Amino acid sequence: MKRASLFVAVAAILLIAFPLLATPISMGPQAMEGNLKVSPGDLLMAGYDFTIPGAHPTIQVAFVNPMVTFQAECVGGGGGGTIVVPIPGDIFTVPQNSSAWYPSGDQHSPLVFQGSVVVPALFGGGQITLRNGGTFTANLQASDTNRGVHVRWHYSANGSSGSWSATTRFRPSPILPDA
Repeated sequence: MKRASLFVAVAAILLIAFPLLATPISMGPQAMEGNLKVSPGDLLMAGYDFTIPGAHPTIQVAFVNPMVTFQAECVGGGGGGTIVVPIPGDIFTVPQNSSAWYPSGDQHSPLVFQGSVVVPALFGGGQITLRNGGTFTANLQASDTNRGVHVRWHYSANGSSGSWSATTRFRPSPILPDA
């Protein structure tokens, strides 16, 4: 009986502690698309890619709960609101010594626009500006925490270019169960 109680206690502690051990990353706000204007009903897409330069073993990299958050404003003035583009979490396997960008280095590839949202009617249906840009956040995990993971992100709507953000190096936390 004591073993069962101990097991339950340890399991409960791990379930609470594991999310706290993840490395949260945040990039932004950045306005790579300048004063991008969108209307309710437009599709706003966002995503990321990453690389691990230099010599390294095969590494698994996980992005947990990625999203891009925009502080939107009414083009005509008089208000603001938040638009969140949720991005599904994913785990990637990077081959030994590969310095390629994953899932793709092509900013126009659908592989790097992993999330999208229909722009909501925040201001009575009026046009919205994203001139303040967005902020990319996620929990970054990897099977090898001694290597830096270089991350960049972007967004696009209405045929905008989808230019990449600046690239930032992060040190990941270990891959956790259920990553």
